[in-house]
Amino acid sequence: MKITEYSKIKQNPDIISYQEGDELYLIHPEKGYVFTLNEVGASIWKNIKKPTLITSIMSYVISEFEVEEKAAMKDVDTFLNVLFIYDLAGFLKIRKT
Repeated sequence: MKITEYSKIKQNPDIISYQEGDELYLIHPEKGYVFTLNEVGASIWKNIKKPTLITSIMSYVISEFEVEEKAAMKDVDTFLNVLFIYDLAGFLKIRKT
């Protein structure tokens, strides 16, 4: 699926997550994957419990973490694709209104 600004991403409900200190751990029980997320990744994870527009995630990261738009776009895109590749989250495509 081609990901656009009109795509949404949502957590895989089967993923187990828990916070320990400043880090958030994600466990994929079926595949045995374990991931450790930093503050930014954890914040994104918490914001995709429900389907969320990619553009909303970008805007949130830019404003909350005071990063340049170009850097945020690249980093968020990479992070979301890793979530997708490892079946931690899924993309939904919505129509432009």
